[in-house]
Amino acid sequence: MKKVFMYFITLILVLTLMGCQSKSYDDLYEDYDGHLVEQQSLYQTKIDFIDTLPEVTIKAVVSIESNFILEGVQNLGSGAVIDQDENYYYILTNNHVVTYEDKYANQYVVYNYLNEELTANLLFASEDYDLALLSISKVNDLNVFTMDLEDISNGDELIIMGYPNSQNHAITMGYFSEYAPVVVDDETSLVNKVKFDVLISSVPVKSGSSGSAIFNEDLKLVGLIYAGRFANDDEISTYSYAIPSLEIVSFLTENNYQGGIVS
Repeated sequence: MKKVFMYFITLILVLTLMGCQSKSYDDLYEDYDGHLVEQQSLYQTKIDFIDTLPEVTIKAVVSIESNFILEGVQNLGSGAVIDQDENYYYILTNNHVVTYEDKYANQYVVYNYLNEELTANLLFASEDYDLALLSISKVNDLNVFTMDLEDISNGDELIIMGYPNSQNHAITMGYFSEYAPVVVDDETSLVNKVKFDVLISSVPVKSGSSGSAIFNEDLKLVGLIYAGRFANDDEISTYSYAIPSLEIVSFLTENNYQGGIVS
């Protein structure tokens, strides 16, 4: 919480310095101190919200390894826990996380928030949705996302949590932009199979963020990250692209998934 608060103070100082270089240090301090007093309620609300994220969502997001033994390849990604039954949790990730050159992995491993290693089973996947569903046995309690199926309004705040390149619990925040089709530059990429309108947001992601959960301020899942716009080979995207929750439901329905039952 102190780190977040200091971030706000630093940001205010930087902006003030940029716009008012002729002011003395005492003037600058008085400016940002007054600003903090005026905006205290807003900043405290943001800080409190950020503090709740690890308590709630950290148990609903996992890290995934797909091991292709013959090829000597390992894919890394994230996943969101979307369902459970008496014996299993069900985890949503991207098809391109669980495949390599049209082949499915020999082994899938999931790491929960405690970094416990769990063997996962692939239930089904789809190139057209760039989605896949895995199951893991219930060992420790995890949280399960509720999906929000309502359209998002322009400017609504969104949050992404995942394990980019195995980094633990990366959290980024931004805003919804629009639903629109996206064409990825690499014509050979598996994600180019996605032809429907996807969720576009200003929430930045790192390279390797596939399968990360994107959710709203009510902590409801609104989509699953599958790509991003990276300018000039940057490691951080300017925009992120997600499979919307309605398309997730269509993917599950088309594969006869009924709340923990695959028929």
